[in-house]
Amino acid sequence: MSEPGQQGHDPDPSFRETAVDVAQVGKSAFADTFGGVWIDRTNRRVHVQLTVPSPATHGEFMRRVRHPEHVVFDKVARTAAELDALRRRIVADMPALSAKGIHVVAVGEVTDINKNAVSISDSDVTAADALYRLYGRDAIIVRTGITIRRLTGRQDPPPLLGGIQLEDGFHTCTLGFISARISGGTASYQALTAGHCFPLGGVVFHDILAPLLFPWVA
Repeated sequence: MSEPGQQGHDPDPSFRETAVDVAQVGKSAFADTFGGVWIDRTNRRVHVQLTVPSPATHGEFMRRVRHPEHVVFDKVARTAAELDALRRRIVADMPALSAKGIHVVAVGEVTDINKNAVSISDSDVTAADALYRLYGRDAIIVRTGITIRRLTGRQDPPPLLGGIQLEDGFHTCTLGFISARISGGTASYQALTAGHCFPLGGVVFHDILAPLLFPWVA
């Protein structure tokens, strides 16, 4: 679930409530066709994405959300599960990509265009073209010359402090705190954010802390 441009206080929570309902229904009842959900506040709509729309499916969503008057339906090419699988593949390919000189700093779903966004620190188009060849121009969008920055515009060195703004070229969010979970001697790092733009499950890599992985959760 994503909401392009969402910042700060939510003046009308009914849109987000509807989006949460849609996500729950889509993942539980229509995982084989559900592509995701995003909020368009400009036009006051909650977009439900489906690879195979049908009147029956539309009706089920409308019956099970709190504010059906906000809901519209879009036909998309990929399911949320397929987007997630591609994101995981790109993350798994990180060491090999780095060895080729392609430095990924963030990977996350951009739901409104039904693609994964890949942000890289490389500024030349050669690295972007290589990613498009690997994963498909129809499945990803690449942003070049990106670093994770704080509000002042300077790259934030360790330690990462609560309250700093994070940017990956597609999203911004505010960092809460970082935790580590140890399993089998390996640390898995997670960051709790304010949740006002990084997509749930998206991942961001800090240049200085690389190759540590931070799954952003809200």
